[in-house]
Amino acid sequence: MKTMFIEKLKTKNFFIGSFDCFEEQTKTLIIKNSKLTEDKVKDILYSMPNLYRASITDKNYNYLGYIGIYDYDPIFKKASIRFETINSFSVDEKHEIINEYRKWLEESINIYNITQINYISKDEDYIVKDDTKFNLELKCNNEYLKDGIDSLIRKNIEKEHKIPNLKFPFTITYDDLSIGIVGLTNLLWANERANINIYFINECQKISRKIIANAIEEYLKYIHKIGVYNVSLEVSSDNRFMLDIIRNTNFRYYAQIPFGTYDKNNIKSNLLFEHLPNIQKSKFYIPITHSLAINSYLFKTKDNMDLILNIDNKYRLVSPKAFEKEHINKEDIIDSHVKAMKNREKFTIPLGEEKYIMQYGNKDYGFIKTVMNYSYVLLDSYNNYCGYVNILRANCFNAEIEIGIIPSLQRRGIGTKVINKFYDELFAVGFLSITSIVFEFNVASIKLHNKVSKCYGKREKSYYINGKLWDMYYYTKINDKLEKSI
Repeated sequence: MKTMFIEKLKTKNFFIGSFDCFEEQTKTLIIKNSKLTEDKVKDILYSMPNLYRASITDKNYNYLGYIGIYDYDPIFKKASIRFETINSFSVDEKHEIINEYRKWLEESINIYNITQINYISKDEDYIVKDDTKFNLELKCNNEYLKDGIDSLIRKNIEKEHKIPNLKFPFTITYDDLSIGIVGLTNLLWANERANINIYFINECQKISRKIIANAIEEYLKYIHKIGVYNVSLEVSSDNRFMLDIIRNTNFRYYAQIPFGTYDKNNIKSNLLFEHLPNIQKSKFYIPITHSLAINSYLFKTKDNMDLILNIDNKYRLVSPKAFEKEHINKEDIIDSHVKAMKNREKFTIPLGEEKYIMQYGNKDYGFIKTVMNYSYVLLDSYNNYCGYVNILRANCFNAEIEIGIIPSLQRRGIGTKVINKFYDELFAVGFLSITSIVFEFNVASIKLHNKVSKCYGKREKSYYINGKLWDMYYYTKINDKLEKSI
């Protein structure tokens, strides 16, 4: 497929956008300007995270150079900028590019401190340094916490649990006995949020819950200091030991995912708790949760999802797996998807887990992989692209989904029809609950989900976009057959 340049940032005279379609020109530019070997050029490009670098063109899409960051430090929200052009820019032109790019860094990945700007052209090569100093010492001082994961307790805990790759891991100790492990997963620096994972050995059941809670509180103070604002903990509704510990911390309940977890006997809810800095514990309570014995689970009516779901006589959801059979041109769908996404307000800050200047055709983050991995694409009777619905993640009984409708079809009831049809299909193959996470700024999606599902809570200040942190709302639709039986 032909690579397409997508402008993400626009200035008076320039476009800033897709890096990969001009990657070869960029390599040639660096070699010419800096007189470096190909290996040295690879080192320079490797030093710049590919999520945050971009090409620069004029308004006729003629390649002029590139811009990106290096020495990226998400903890202190700082980075350096590398900015290189074919011909020398005037002072005003340089400011035009730099100011727009810095604005993007602030709004999308929360980078406010630029350590230095390295500008290079065939006639110029200079570095502007920022005098900002960072002297904060980050330590976690607690008698019950030891930096890293003790090898013996890892072996002990891995008999019962698979330990993921943890960020900032510590071993929880008591009387020289290693009793648990604590660390972070899903750490998103731009969003200033992470999930906390805590594992214990069986012997710690005899230890005071308050002592364990104190160690966890001290760990969380440390995590907040390094710049993680919202820390979430997910607990099965029947885990009384962990709930007793939470009662003695400043965690507060914010949402649940009905039927989000299970063991060999029961399908249960997941309870979600959040920890924020400088906020005292609110009154602790356990909300009403649902459970279902696995042997009474009778709601599956078919084994596989259909590849085509008819919405009405004009629209249908089609799996990319059926494109060839249905004579649907994949490239046309992807190009239409790109155009629809380009026209979205603030598309320069994609609404994803990480914010980046999205590439087209890139093997890791490209539109080709994205669209062809969607569960379904929404098409009209002429096979024109109209949107998508997608399963983000799922276990046997709960699925998390996302939905996108092109702007020209919004506020016409189509989204309601699409999501209800998708609910029906997921329930038919055995899901008991369907969850959507909706961001506070997405008013249209909130209105849609209020019509078709129930809000089970919100996670505060946990999604960064447009220069601020927004809340995340958790909506869930429960299988109608199950709801009638509860």
